[in-house]
Amino acid sequence: MHIIVVGGGIIGATTAHACLRHGHEVTLLEAGDVLVGATSFANGGQIAVSESAPWSQPGLPMKMLARSWRADAPFRLRLRADPAQWRWLLAFLANSRASTHHAARMRNLMLGRYSLTCLQRTRAQLGNEFAYDDSQKGILQLVPAGGSIDLDHIRDQTARGVPVSWLGPQEIAAVEPALAAAVENGLFAGAVWGKADESGDAHLFAQRLVETFPRARFSQHRNMPVTRIISADGQVSGVLSAERRFDADAVIVAAGVHTRDLLAPLGVKLPIYGVKGYSITVPLDAGAPAPEISLTDLKNRLVFSRLGNRLRVAGFAEIGARADIAPARVAAIRARVGELFPGLPLVDELSPWVGFRPMTPDGAPLIGPVPHIAGLYVNSGHGPLGWTFSHGAAQIIADLASGITPEIDIGGLGVTRAMARLFSKRSLT
Repeated sequence: MHIIVVGGGIIGATTAHACLRHGHEVTLLEAGDVLVGATSFANGGQIAVSESAPWSQPGLPMKMLARSWRADAPFRLRLRADPAQWRWLLAFLANSRASTHHAARMRNLMLGRYSLTCLQRTRAQLGNEFAYDDSQKGILQLVPAGGSIDLDHIRDQTARGVPVSWLGPQEIAAVEPALAAAVENGLFAGAVWGKADESGDAHLFAQRLVETFPRARFSQHRNMPVTRIISADGQVSGVLSAERRFDADAVIVAAGVHTRDLLAPLGVKLPIYGVKGYSITVPLDAGAPAPEISLTDLKNRLVFSRLGNRLRVAGFAEIGARADIAPARVAAIRARVGELFPGLPLVDELSPWVGFRPMTPDGAPLIGPVPHIAGLYVNSGHGPLGWTFSHGAAQIIADLASGITPEIDIGGLGVTRAMARLFSKRSLT
């Protein structure tokens, strides 16, 4: 079978890989001039199974408004005269209830665990020489002084085989010596250590993964934005770009925030909205006092990942934001790096970057067939967890396109789930 994958981000690249492993012929179409050049180009680098809970949780909507005027505000909301934004926000509020959050958290945890297993399988198959500035040292979630941790969340993870543990301040410094000064300054109440979590450069991973693809069954086209999905009589037949038509037996749309626009002309409005995030990349000299373990700073919602001789710092979430790089936001990230690591030299140029996470209101990706159009599939809406969920989501969608039952329960992930019905012109039952 010939499958077209629309989108060459980390989701598209891993989806193409999974389809190739099933023996299919794959054409990968990327709108930009490089693979993984948009949402995951300079992301935080975390594969965070222990932090896979959706943002739609009790109390978060109010937290989004608190400190929103400050340069270091973790969340910002800018209301616009955009019906799609208002629909998304209303659905987000509906999913931020205790009655729905626990089930959503368990669903994401299951997908995160499965995805990590799939990544480990891929790494084993590709051999020890396949590297992408990766680390398997876990992630420390740093709880600020005066803060508290959700102990139920720790118990839920432990009960499901996810190794997490609580560290006191002195234990933090012992596990990650680069934080010794911050601990001495009393910045932390403690930390949750997700020992099975990983980190790595998603952009580098995708570039090197594609290099391993069998050329006899794989082709890629960059600078090839898809403008329309072609279907007739309830069957997909290919896609159109500005330059040419591509025919296929099946089409998997993994186009991030653009997935919504590609599906809308077919009568299906997906609840995907772009949420802006920032990152900087700090070059590191040999012996620099930078962390070896990936970190999540819960006070400012920033993540830190050492990627070889670079320290990636990413975070913030802005709803309704423009695509510009605000100097005040970059300065706030820089200031927090200096506060946590006072001995780390910071150069003037820190490669500031912004990207838009394709988020759904309930915090779960949309993975599965599009109703009423045979051969058309979606793998999008992974939000801040694209790198974390990428391998599992890719395996699931490749299995479905191949007529194979996925290895895990995919209830709550499909395009047809109740949340998506709120946004569709037609019934998705």
